[in-house]
Amino acid sequence: MLNGRELPWMLMVALCAAVAMGIAAYALGSRTINGLQISGALVSLAIGQIILFARVSARNAKMELDMRRLAVETTNLMRETRDERHVAADLAAQVSVMRSENQAFINSLSIGMNDMRQSHSQLADSMRMLMSRPMERRVPVAVHPQQWREPRLVSSQQSLPSPQMRELPLPPNPEPVPVAANVPAFAQDLVISLEPVVDLFSSQTAHYRLHHSLSSSTAELMEQARNGDEPDRRPTIDIYIVREAMGLLRRLRRRDNKLGIIMPIGAATLSVHEALQDLVALRAQEPEIGGGLIIDLPHAVLASLPESALEGLAYLARSGVELSLSNASVSGLDLGSLDKLNVRFVGVSSASVGAEPKLSKGIAGFVQAARSLGIQVIVAGVTSAEQATQLMRIARLASGPAFAEPRRVRREVVQEEYSAAAE
Repeated sequence: MLNGRELPWMLMVALCAAVAMGIAAYALGSRTINGLQISGALVSLAIGQIILFARVSARNAKMELDMRRLAVETTNLMRETRDERHVAADLAAQVSVMRSENQAFINSLSIGMNDMRQSHSQLADSMRMLMSRPMERRVPVAVHPQQWREPRLVSSQQSLPSPQMRELPLPPNPEPVPVAANVPAFAQDLVISLEPVVDLFSSQTAHYRLHHSLSSSTAELMEQARNGDEPDRRPTIDIYIVREAMGLLRRLRRRDNKLGIIMPIGAATLSVHEALQDLVALRAQEPEIGGGLIIDLPHAVLASLPESALEGLAYLARSGVELSLSNASVSGLDLGSLDKLNVRFVGVSSASVGAEPKLSKGIAGFVQAARSLGIQVIVAGVTSAEQATQLMRIARLASGPAFAEPRRVRREVVQEEYSAAAE
């Protein structure tokens, strides 16, 4: 079909043909044909042919140019298609590698979780066996550190005390430990801070968590104690901090006689019977004040304690010392065994609890089960008031920057308590 551009040219060709035909018809009608008429008809036909040839040539040239452009574009498209195929192949290879790495990570994570569950199960079995021994022999369950075999640190590879030694009862009145005597050299470099543990329902401070550190001049001493270079130093530090905590409790309980201080203890201290003897004796001097002292141990440390340290934990539990488990993992935690060890507080991270509407699976059931055994759950690391409001639906105690940062205790406050206790 002709378009608008071709119509004028075709009209010009048709006009030339019409002129030639008109001349021929005129010559035939007049019956006189001369050379001029023939020449006019031929010229008219020649002009029409020239116009038609010129237009066809121009159209062919344009079509050839268009074909060349189309060929170039087709070549470029084919080249781009090949490049895209190469890119797609590379992406497929990368996706395959990522899938393999992801599967390997999932397998390693599954193995790690299985190992953790097994360690928790073994720890629970050890606790059950440890706590059930005295009941099986139907003897008093109290064990005093003086009944232990070795006078110093007991390694995890040594044998446990014999049953005859376990049957000895605790002395009725342990010898008091002087509060202000034998102050260690690092006392002036010790920094103690208290972090409030808040009751979400009343917005009041229910307990305090004690943090301690040494100044840079004596930090090497603590590092040596942690590395085991001089294992006697960590028990010395812990017992001194117990004395400090007792002094702080004496002051805090003037305002609220239900306040407690949750203080950490080193794993090495649990195997030193003299240190545990001093700790129990310090509490026995003032039972009303000492009842607010809560010994804290990280969950990861509890899972790796030797049997001698578990014996120390059992001794503290039988002596009435309340224990706390911090940074706990909810999955695989045996609340029954913790109850037998007199664990009354379990600390979990706010990151592991999650936030509404995506609360961690099972956290509400865990808190309810712990509450039925008299174990309170403390959510640590709360960073916002909104998160604290959401936690009110599952927990009661919480701590973190949303309430207050740990505040350093002035040294003169503790010294005043020492002086009052010495008098």
